[in-house]
Amino acid sequence: MSDPVKIMPDTKRFKVVTRESLSEDGRRVWDKRVRTVNAPTGHFNVMMNVPALHERVHDLEQFFRTESSITEQDREFMTLVIARQAGARFAWGRHEHRAVERGVPQEQVDKVRSLAPLDSFPPPFRLMVELARALAGTREPLPEDLFQRVKSERGERWTIEAIALAAHYTMVSVLIHGYAVEPRASDEPTF
Repeated sequence: MSDPVKIMPDTKRFKVVTRESLSEDGRRVWDKRVRTVNAPTGHFNVMMNVPALHERVHDLEQFFRTESSITEQDREFMTLVIARQAGARFAWGRHEHRAVERGVPQEQVDKVRSLAPLDSFPPPFRLMVELARALAGTREPLPEDLFQRVKSERGERWTIEAIALAAHYTMVSVLIHGYAVEPRASDEPTF
């Protein structure tokens, strides 16, 4: 679990939700979040206005953190690619340091930040960038040759989960933009 965070307005569109402002069931959802991650901030704080929604999105995120075949390093790297493709600065601010802490080389993070060409990424990062970029905000099928390469290199379960991870963080990016969640002042803008 992360260090405690300050509950503060991350958007002007919605009021800040505090544990004290919630119903009994809302406090149960809040406490579940705090036990597994930290107090809800950003888009998760907005979703606390609808605790059942928050809980379902949180549970999916917890699957990726605790039950997925995707390593922490790969998860954080793909999350950065999706957040960068979507221009989701709040997500980038939350995940950049986590990616480095979980072993993603700073050089690869810098390449994601600068939208470096695909061929500048070494394996295995190149395949993850190609997959995440193909899926970020997609409106067309994943190219068959890319799907087959990912499945061949990483296996069926990893492929299924990686596609779902890309979908999840695409949803997170939409939530961040729709709720107008801004990066925190403590997050240096990196793109």
